[in-house]
Amino acid sequence: MTTKTRKSKAGDDQIPKLSKELCNRLLADLERARRPVLYATKCSLDNALYNHKVGFLTSVPTMIAMMLREKELLAKNDLSAVEAVRMGSAPITQSLIDQVRDRFGLRADAEVTLECNPGADERGDLAAAVQAGVTRVSIGAQSMDAAALRDLGRRHGPEDVAECIAAARAAGAQSVSIDLLADLPNVSLESWADSLESALALAPDHASVYVLTLATSGADDGDANVDDRRATPAGALAWRRRAAAQQDEERGAQELELLDARLPAAGLDWYEISNWARAGHASRHNRLYWERASVEAVGPGAHAFDGSTRRWNSADLDAWESALMSGSLPPGGAAPPIDERDAVAESLVLSLRMASGVDRNGAHDAGFGEAVDWGEANGLLEPHPVEAGRVRLTLRGRLLSNELFARIV
Repeated sequence: MTTKTRKSKAGDDQIPKLSKELCNRLLADLERARRPVLYATKCSLDNALYNHKVGFLTSVPTMIAMMLREKELLAKNDLSAVEAVRMGSAPITQSLIDQVRDRFGLRADAEVTLECNPGADERGDLAAAVQAGVTRVSIGAQSMDAAALRDLGRRHGPEDVAECIAAARAAGAQSVSIDLLADLPNVSLESWADSLESALALAPDHASVYVLTLATSGADDGDANVDDRRATPAGALAWRRRAAAQQDEERGAQELELLDARLPAAGLDWYEISNWARAGHASRHNRLYWERASVEAVGPGAHAFDGSTRRWNSADLDAWESALMSGSLPPGGAAPPIDERDAVAESLVLSLRMASGVDRNGAHDAGFGEAVDWGEANGLLEPHPVEAGRVRLTLRGRLLSNELFARIV
């Protein structure tokens, strides 16, 4: 694929060069932001560094400089020590981790995750990433079925996944995680089971398995006023509609039942609806999300949360950069502040996603007893096997969790 270098509308001479001074200024504002998590999303950073839809390469110095400007305009206060860092682009790994450490120091037990695609030309230098401070490598395998990967438009093959895991191990990563997709279009249960076995043979420390969701109405099937993702090209939208017709909820349920049997047998225990891990390898970043931790984020398509209000930036890279070059915050939006009852309901739903479940009496006292009773009566909730007084989802509950959650929120 051929790319071309993109020049800023304001001219390259007006874009600050990446330097320790610039990174320090960016992190000086982050230091005052009272956020336990620093989240550089893959969709945000990779879309900015190389935007496939318009075919240009944006330099890392430009990206950091624009993030700096955004943070200066946000003017937050009091960032606590960083507990988890998650990033999706190897080129910024050394710079970002060094600056976080220099400015306010990572917690001694901080989790630093690098998301990567497994292709040899996509995963970057994992040895350098681990040397820079990455503790966890999360690999977007999606499938170990070559035909399924081709249908999904992925550039890698099953052999790349194996090589990537081996490279992460050789680099000394403390945890290696693999992402897989369920309910793939036109993939039989037998083929999917074979793919799962191939993945387990690689002995990952952690596995995330998500049902493939195909938005078929445009950029998103969510709120049309939220522009945190780019509009879907017509060709991709047509493929999604064809693929969605080939999905099968019953087959997807059978796949979850298979996961529930095979992953624990391979040493990976369920700890969240879509996540399994060996002891000591659960994702702290994900746990903080389920615990509604505050997150600061900058960049196109970035989402932030302060414990009450969620805000987002538009995914339009040109609009994001142009606004910052002119001294304005980028376009985007914010949801209304969450009131106390909704915050409790949200916490309850997120807690129910986890194997630890929720305190039954606490849920009743908070006004959600009817939903809990319904879940128990219909086989979606069961007493926690170890912790008295708590309830958690059954396997049936994990399959039908949305039915329960809809009665809470």
